[in-house]
Parts: sequence; structure tokens; C-alpha cells
Amino acid sequence: MYKTKPCTECEMPAPGTPLKILVLNASLKHGLEVSNTEEVAEPVLENMKEHRVASEIIRLADCNLQLLKLNPLVPQAASATHA
Repeated sequence: MYKTKPCTECEMPAPGTPLKILVLNASLKHGLEVSNTEEVAEPVLENMKEHRVASEIIRLADCNLQLLKLNPLVPQAASATHA
């Protein structure tokens, strides 16, 4: 069962501190294909402009990412090797 969490004041940066929002879009769509994730993020970022917040969206499908397949039989800390 869901339990509500207590509300507290959040610590914000000092007034005038530049803020930047980074959206990591994990959609599987490439290039100019419409991404639902991006369609949701764009209006949020647009609304943040009035607060002078910079933003950037990175579509991970368009990045050259190296994937690492971990051996499920080896603990993660021990699976990393150093040259």
C-alpha cells in the first residue's frame, strides 16, 4: 500500500545561479522519428524558459554508446577488469 511521504522545503540554489536541465531520452527511435518521450519533455522545457533555465535533450539512440553485458554469475564489482 502506498504511503504518502512528508513534504519538506527543498534547498534551491542561490538566486541568480544558472540552472540547466538535461533530458536523457531513452527512446529507441532514431533521428527525426517522432519520439513520445521528447514530445512530453519539450513542453516542460518550454515552460522552464520563463525561469531562465537552460535545457538540452540528448537522444541516446543517436549516440554511439558501448554496451556492457555483465555475467550474471559474477558479482558486479568483481566483473570489472583493469588494464
